[in-house]
Amino acid sequence: AKSIEFTTGAPFGHGLSYSTFKYSDIAMQGRNVTFTIENTGSVAGKEVCQVYASLPKVGLGADEPPKRLVTFSKVALAAGAKTSVSLELSDYSLSVWDNQVKHAFEVLKGHYNISVGSSSRDIRGSISLTI
Repeated sequence: AKSIEFTTGAPFGHGLSYSTFKYSDIAMQGRNVTFTIENTGSVAGKEVCQVYASLPKVGLGADEPPKRLVTFSKVALAAGAKTSVSLELSDYSLSVWDNQVKHAFEVLKGHYNISVGSSSRDIRGSISLTI
């Protein structure tokens, strides 16, 4: 039997940047995740801020990923500048398909781990959300 090896490219939103960014003050306000992003580099730059959700363990099917990208935004900042970002978590982004009873998308009740970062491999902070 032959072995097949898959290699993955760069994570979503990853690119060449001449600047660096710091994330801080991660908080939840209802279904909005808020945080501050600061350009800590010496030149202007753009960052793709990404929010991932780990769904509650109850009710998950075998096809559900351990975490999923639920929203993102591209932010442009001058060197040394910072801004607040607020991104809404929609019902659809937090739902799974119920193919047993409802045959519809459903938001699971329970605890979600919400992660913020510049890619799936570069998480800068997390917070929990209970539904």
